[in-house]
Amino acid sequence: MKFDKLPTEVADNGHVTSISGDIRREVDPNTQCGIGSFRPAFLQVFARIGAFIGIYSISGLLTSTLSVYINSQVSMLEKQFGFSSAETGLLMSCNDIGFLSCVIFAGFIARKVHIPRGLGISTILFGVCGVMCALPYFMQDHSAYEIENKPAGLGMSDNMTVVRTMGRKVPMCGNETLNGEDGCNAAAGSAQATANIQQLHIKKVAFSLIAFGMVFQGVGKSVRYPFITLYVDDAVDKRKTGFYMGILTGTGIFGPALAYLIGGLFSKIYVTLEPVDITPSDPRWIGAWWLGFLVFGACAIFFSIPIMCFPRKLKSKSRMKDLELTEKKVKSTEKKTVTQTLKHELRDFGQTIERLLRNPVYVTLVLSSVINLVGVAGVLSFMPKYLAAQYTVPLWQANIILAFSYIAAVALGSFLGGVMSRRIEMTPQKTVKLLLIFYAINFICVCSGFVLGCDQPALVGDNGKSETSSLYKSVEQSCIQGCTCDDEKYFPVCGDDGRSYFSPCHAGCTEKSAKSFTNCTCIPSGHAVPGLCDQGCSAKLYLYAGFTFIGKLFDAFKIIPTFLAKIRCVEERDRAAASAFSGFLTSALGWMPGPVIFGAVIDGTCTLWKYTCGERQSCFLYDIVFFRNAIHGYATVATAIATLIVAMLYIYFRLKGITEWREGEKIHELDKTVTVENGKDGHIYKPMETTND
Repeated sequence: MKFDKLPTEVADNGHVTSISGDIRREVDPNTQCGIGSFRPAFLQVFARIGAFIGIYSISGLLTSTLSVYINSQVSMLEKQFGFSSAETGLLMSCNDIGFLSCVIFAGFIARKVHIPRGLGISTILFGVCGVMCALPYFMQDHSAYEIENKPAGLGMSDNMTVVRTMGRKVPMCGNETLNGEDGCNAAAGSAQATANIQQLHIKKVAFSLIAFGMVFQGVGKSVRYPFITLYVDDAVDKRKTGFYMGILTGTGIFGPALAYLIGGLFSKIYVTLEPVDITPSDPRWIGAWWLGFLVFGACAIFFSIPIMCFPRKLKSKSRMKDLELTEKKVKSTEKKTVTQTLKHELRDFGQTIERLLRNPVYVTLVLSSVINLVGVAGVLSFMPKYLAAQYTVPLWQANIILAFSYIAAVALGSFLGGVMSRRIEMTPQKTVKLLLIFYAINFICVCSGFVLGCDQPALVGDNGKSETSSLYKSVEQSCIQGCTCDDEKYFPVCGDDGRSYFSPCHAGCTEKSAKSFTNCTCIPSGHAVPGLCDQGCSAKLYLYAGFTFIGKLFDAFKIIPTFLAKIRCVEERDRAAASAFSGFLTSALGWMPGPVIFGAVIDGTCTLWKYTCGERQSCFLYDIVFFRNAIHGYATVATAIATLIVAMLYIYFRLKGITEWREGEKIHELDKTVTVENGKDGHIYKPMETTND
């Protein structure tokens, strides 16, 4: 392995070397694959950027899948534990709370740590937290998931049987209604009181466990982009950075696609993994939401091992001078006392953030990303819920449609954006012009959602609201004479007459089989099935999916160009910090508040709530027209503001005549002199021959 002659202070690094003229051979543990003393020769073939990209792509796929998997199970969690949309939005934001607590620190220490091992440890943390999120399922008695009432077993009291099955009791015409007077009084000792109090307790425990799991997932996620950005950018020629980051980003974004796809399949399996007689359209259905957390968590732990075996730095000759100069600066701080080092690092940290905040191009790019992500995060978090409510499809189908139309487009777009950044010289004006085009196409596609929706289904069942709301229709009292229907027990059924009824009781049904209801006196044929009736607008669903695919494809084209612009518009020494600080701001002001804000907006579209002991739980029924306008109005406003900000940046570039990102930091080619900044000193080097990465 050939190196150009190094300055004396850099070459004197303590490594075992053999020098002959201008040729130096060295055995540096920091450039060898392995852990500790285990560094066999057969592993050294993997000490190249291609191998790292390939293996970490799998790990990144698993960790990003685990992060987003909860989005695919929002409806299941709300149904089982009684969470509101605002509460599930907060759970999703917990991921970003953990991310924010560490991301800036991660960017600051990136130069000082063994990056592959840091990435491996973060992957293990992901896996452990995934298992933690599945624990609420195992804490609850499995008999609580039983569908039908069963006689008391040996050693089981009658009250306990009622408690375990009461939540699944179908409101039929002629059913005995339980007395709710002591429903929340534990001293009364009633079965209903025990069930309600137990439900509220389990809700709190489940929320806490999932929240902690998501927070620590965010901690693990915080090191990803600062570490990878530095590791890849140090290992390859600058022109190739965007290409490799596009691969990593593209495969990482395929994680959400996999999360929604597998989430859809798991939603089709009943929560106990046992065969049951009901279908996913039944209001009692709860999918196996916990299974994905276990599967992806275990896989993440397994794939963390090969990541930790990669060397501290990859031997790319074109970047070796840069690394050695930086290492010299890092080692010089090790000779100082702890107090001196701390003061020095804090001063450096403050100066770095100040330089970033005083960079108008960087601030503008981050601001546009933040505003755009406020809309993206909110919509993405609840899109499965929206599709299921808007088009009356089961959650598993909504997840699969979303996986192919939304997430797959983002993954493909981010990869193609990386290829484009390698093929096209991304000058400032050209980059911003492309961003404007991508924003405009996405804006048009988002607006199509205002018209591609269904009409609100009218429920037959007085419920005391038929005179004040168009969402309800009065039921003829003659067909439900003798039925003591509870207007608080929502269990929608679809009659053969094409009308949706508030419950089997409101349809006059007195008999039921495994998958249907019969002898329904309000329905001419006397037959009904669980769930709301199909609205007959499936054509709009697939047209909407098509517009979504196109919009998100172009929206994702800008991911890599925007990323490269953020690290090219700052000084060389600030690249890792720029990536970390950008991640901090987009999470703090975009990803974190987005789901919480939008969850509250969705709760505002609810027309029928479930209550337990006077405490509001999950929503039974939404005003889907209001829901549709809210979700697309939210996304449209965010996209429009972000587009205007990017347009202002383009005007700024034109007026100032800016054609390069930074003076003296042009993309270098072979046999040209490049400037490498190191603190206040400037060093001129002749580029060395590059390796075939």
